Amino acid sequence: MEKEMIQEIMYSPHQVSFRTVPVPQVLPGQVKVKIKMIGICGSDIHVFHGTHPFTSYPVTQGHEVSGEIAEIGENVTGLRIGQQVTIEPQVFCGKCYPCRHGKYNLCESLKVMGFQTTGTASSYFVVDASKITPLPEALPEGALPHWELARKYDIIDFDLGVKLTGAGFPVYKGKGARLQRALINYFLDCNTAAGYLEVEPPVMVNEASGFGTGQLPDKEGQMYHATADNFYMIPTAEVPVTNIYRDVILDEKDFPVKMTAYTPCFRREAGSYGKDVRGLNRLHQFDKVEIVQLSLPEASYEALDGMVAHVESIVRSLGLPYRILRLCGGDMSFTSALTYDFEVYSEAQKRWLEVSSVSNFESFQANRLKLRYKDADKKTRLAHTLNGSSLALPRIVAALLENNQTPDGIRIPEALIPYTGFDMIK
Repeated sequence: MEKEMIQEIMYSPHQVSFRTVPVPQVLPGQVKVKIKMIGICGSDIHVFHGTHPFTSYPVTQGHEVSGEIAEIGENVTGLRIGQQVTIEPQVFCGKCYPCRHGKYNLCESLKVMGFQTTGTASSYFVVDASKITPLPEALPEGALPHWELARKYDIIDFDLGVKLTGAGFPVYKGKGARLQRALINYFLDCNTAAGYLEVEPPVMVNEASGFGTGQLPDKEGQMYHATADNFYMIPTAEVPVTNIYRDVILDEKDFPVKMTAYTPCFRREAGSYGKDVRGLNRLHQFDKVEIVQLSLPEASYEALDGMVAHVESIVRSLGLPYRILRLCGGDMSFTSALTYDFEVYSEAQKRWLEVSSVSNFESFQANRLKLRYKDADKKTRLAHTLNGSSLALPRIVAALLENNQTPDGIRIPEALIPYTGFDMIK
């Protein structure tokens, strides 16, 4: 017995929503690996341990789970707290009984926890083992955070940056500088291979450009302002790249427009302090590679999905544990219609670090930019704009240094070795 449609769980720390999706045709015997526990109780997402649904704990956004994974008839201890998985809807049966919350059914035949959608039927969420992104193995005792590794291997000099400019302006040296250059080139190559046109824009923009993408008049307090000429240092390449098409009218056939750029970025970060801004965690000047798309309105969310998948492929290629967060409205900028954040896990700091945001602005920026196109009926319409970090370097470097430290040095991910020319920092 199978059901054609179920409700897929979509959630953030502040809200839970649902959308209806098709259920693949999967027979119980074909389900090889599955999570035995997941569901919603009130406003919290819970993971249920073992085959008994009464022991649970809240799960934060990003599909973090802990407990057991099982094959048919066999219990296998495998997942650790913080391990990321992809949860997929698969099958249901009618041989289940409800848990104490009255919202879940436990399927004895498949030993998976399911969310009851209608009547007595239950939908089940299973995990594809090939999509599990494990956290790194626990680092040896005495593992160092990246700012101490930078000093140990003489690759980043934070004190010299303070001497030359101030806090938040590090100096990269030797293999540290080569790692920066390697990451920039690798990210650009990944983007151009995906069809993005590389551009090299100015790093200072005028007021009209800042207004067009929504930085002004909202974020002038966080931007460096050259008052003599009334220019602003860019906080992201999104600003100059998107403004290339300010006051432009395109044809339908011109879409999609895909661009990528590397730039240094400048942010005052006023009010930031404490242990969470140490080292590379929060800088005033940093390197970032950006992707920007201009899209037809009816195709912009398909474009967003493609951009998210593209950024995910780059993060995965670096071997870093990551999670993707779908932000609720209160966490998004006022310019965005939908934003996904990417975070990588720092084993030495025991925390998640944001490395990318991928957003669909729909027509908000286009309206400010007067970015339009002629449709098939020759009517002028507003385009949609999207952008994403692909990727921001500082926290990527922090996670690479910390997660890959060994007694012999710091391992370089295989994908980067052709770009660095070395496989170890030691």
